[in-house]
Amino acid sequence: MEAILFSSAKPVSARKLHKGLAEFTADDITAAIQGLTEKYRSPEHAVEIVEVSGGYQMRTKVAYREQVRKFVREKESGLTRPMLETLALVAYRQPVAKRDIDNLRGVDSARTIKQLLDRKAYRDSRAQ
Repeated sequence: MEAILFSSAKPVSARKLHKGLAEFTADDITAAIQGLTEKYRSPEHAVEIVEVSGGYQMRTKVAYREQVRKFVREKESGLTRPMLETLALVAYRQPVAKRDIDNLRGVDSARTIKQLLDRKAYRDSRAQ
C-alpha cells in the first residue's frame, strides 16, 4: 500500500486500494492507512499521507516545500485549450509556420508554442 501511495500522482481511494489488493479486507486497508498515516506524522519523516479528494495521497510536508521547490519543478496539469488548438493545427497542417497558426487562431501563439516546446509536446523542425 505504501508503494502504491508513493507511486500514484493522484489520490487513491480506500475502495480502489481494496479492489486492487483483494487479498485484504476493507478493515485491513483502513488499518494500514491509519498506521501509515501515524508513521509519517512523526517529525523524522519529510513526507506525510493525507486524505484528499476522497482518497489518500503521499506528499511532501509543508515545512519542506521551499527546499523541494528548488529541485523539482511543479508539473503543469493537462493541456490548456490554446495548447490543444495549437497542437491540432500543427498536426493537421504540418509543416506550419507560426504566422499561419496565429492567423488561424486569431491571436499571437508565441507563448503557447513555447509552452508546448518546453513540454516537448512537439519539436521545432528548424532545430535540426
